[in-house]
Amino acid sequence: MGFSAKEHLERCLKERKNYSVAKAHCRLSSLYADFDPVLTDITELLFNVKWGRTAEAVTTLERIVRTHSSAHSWTVVYELFTKACTVATSTERALFMGISDESFEFVISGVTKRLGNDENSKTKLFLFCLHNADENKFAKLLSRAITFLTERANNDKNQVDGINKYHLYLAIVAAPALLKLNFTSITATRALGIVITVLHVAVAWTEHHDYWIGILSTFSREYVAEAELFLQNGFKIAAALLDKCIDTVLAWISEDNWAMDVDKLLSSSADTVTPSKRPRLKEKKGQLTSSHTNADEKYRNNLIAWMNRSVYGNGLLESGVALVEFREPDTLAMSNFDIFYS
Repeated sequence: MGFSAKEHLERCLKERKNYSVAKAHCRLSSLYADFDPVLTDITELLFNVKWGRTAEAVTTLERIVRTHSSAHSWTVVYELFTKACTVATSTERALFMGISDESFEFVISGVTKRLGNDENSKTKLFLFCLHNADENKFAKLLSRAITFLTERANNDKNQVDGINKYHLYLAIVAAPALLKLNFTSITATRALGIVITVLHVAVAWTEHHDYWIGILSTFSREYVAEAELFLQNGFKIAAALLDKCIDTVLAWISEDNWAMDVDKLLSSSADTVTPSKRPRLKEKKGQLTSSHTNADEKYRNNLIAWMNRSVYGNGLLESGVALVEFREPDTLAMSNFDIFYS
């Protein structure tokens, strides 16, 4: 009985004892008239994942997402990704962590276009980026992920106490990720909005704990674990993020970022900030640090005033006070609000 390309590929996936035999079946499929390069790549990807050959699987996956457009190939890719999200230690997780940021962008675009504009699928992809991001991995996708989640948070009307599922994702997944990363690519308004979201969720968390845990568990049990940490540290996360937001985004812009529109970032300041004035800002920062006690009280007052003008209004005034109380004493000194509101 003669073989065919399809039969070789089937035997490749059925082989359980010998990796070399499985690989040989996959290679032999190219000798037959019914050879299908798309099906062969899919088979090669699946059998490498099955045998735990992550490096080989990464190469095949990157080839698939860049060159193949069939619905079947994208269905397989998404099924692998779903397992990567749900199993913390798996070949599938290592596979998607191993591909380049550019290839992961192809995955996002491909899943969206080929499988329909499924908001849940896209949300899973961006949450995976944020949850696993560091300075070397997925950092380029940070702004895109934050933009997606904040836009959905603004438009989703399915809310409890003014909070929808996207607010949860921003507070529990995005905010801790931002603490680890350089996020100068995110606008000041958006970064401060996430601080407010963290406070809002922290205030309401106890009352809606069970309901929100149910929402998070539909994506990954890992996010449930993150939520339990958030229950203990929500206000501390907001305080740390606010510090970093002011330092990184609003006032202390790095040397290579002075092309940014500083006038807009510091629009409340009458004196336009330019590179030549940066030493004066540093000098002022040092003066603020030395006057620790006075700066603390002014920080508190400015924070409460800022909270009153925020999108959530006076409802979070007490949260602003709580946030100050959660801050470590030695982190209060700078009081960047002296510059921001001067």
